[in-house]
Amino acid sequence: VEGEILIRVVSRVENHPIKKVLQAFEEAEVKVVESKVTANNGTVAHSFVIKSPGSEQHTRKKLLSSLSNAISSM
Repeated sequence: VEGEILIRVVSRVENHPIKKVLQAFEEAEVKVVESKVTANNGTVAHSFVIKSPGSEQHTRKKLLSSLSNAISSM
């Protein structure tokens, strides 16, 4: 597309601000299929599409528990 440029920034997970979120995904045994970052008015949103081997309800429960633990330790 004319006028668009792709810029890719790479960093080690250990140094990334969302390290604990990624660890929570690992604990919940989910795989990140797609990830997007948007920024608007001083706010950054990081969206993930995930895939898991279990049922949606089981995955949701495990993921909420893992994310809750990650957030409480921040």
